[in-house]
Amino acid sequence: MITVNQLQKIYPSLVCLPSDQPLEVKEYKWYQTNTDEIVGIKKSDLTDREMHMLDLFLTPYRYDTPYITEREQQWLDAIYHNQIGSFKKSNAPERFRFVFFQLSERDTDQETFREAIQGLFSSAMPIIWENAHSGFIIEESVVANQEEDLSYEPIIDVLMSDFYMKLSFYVSEYVFHIDDAPAHFTWSKHCFQTANRHLNKDVTSFLDVLPYLYLDHMPGEKGERIITGTLQEVVDEPELLETVRVFLECNSNATVTAKKLYMHRNSLQYRIDKFIEKTGIDVRQFHEALPTYMALLQLKAANRNK
Repeated sequence: MITVNQLQKIYPSLVCLPSDQPLEVKEYKWYQTNTDEIVGIKKSDLTDREMHMLDLFLTPYRYDTPYITEREQQWLDAIYHNQIGSFKKSNAPERFRFVFFQLSERDTDQETFREAIQGLFSSAMPIIWENAHSGFIIEESVVANQEEDLSYEPIIDVLMSDFYMKLSFYVSEYVFHIDDAPAHFTWSKHCFQTANRHLNKDVTSFLDVLPYLYLDHMPGEKGERIITGTLQEVVDEPELLETVRVFLECNSNATVTAKKLYMHRNSLQYRIDKFIEKTGIDVRQFHEALPTYMALLQLKAANRNK
């Protein structure tokens, strides 16, 4: 794996996005690394052979795509170069949020996909592709005349059916100050990447990702101690752990949990009682359920990484 530090030693002209300095896009060749960092190297520093080699190890980045509109260019300048001045008070949105998308297929007709997405809104929204299969929408709105917020859950099945592929969205929180656009974009993209690593949901939000943001910053040894301290008596009983996890995700509603697990309610109650007896943790109480759920997520992530 090529790291940014290694590239920078070879190519001193390398820059990373976002950048505080405005960049002349035509002078740079852009790439996306394996860790989803966006870097640019001056084309004058690259031979044709070097460009070909970098194309093999890195993902060419479509920052210079011909589909960019004037409004989309404004957003690119704002989030990547901190050039907020292009948003005059008369045309800055009163609030906005980033909606990242990822498709399972890399040969999607981008213009057809753009038309399908634009059809969801009453007015055109900026849509920017970061590579051949992912990008983001900037959902702009005027609060004073705001209609009900668009819900992405009901529409994603239609889009997947139309395009015959898997599609996922990460929907960020709304922001009310355009000055916060660069920082919020970077943060939202980090949340999007976290959702892709840990969650298998079609539509995710900040609240879905929040527990995993904490877990990702937990050193391995401390994470193991959390698992041991909470679940050591039942760590080798995956069916019991799965039952408790689903029970907590169903807001401790036994009826909903039993239905979801295709289990008789009495059998469910037996497993919950068994967990409480073995661990001494009463997952029916919120203050004990919350750390238990975090430990279950930590265990799930640890098992995935084995």
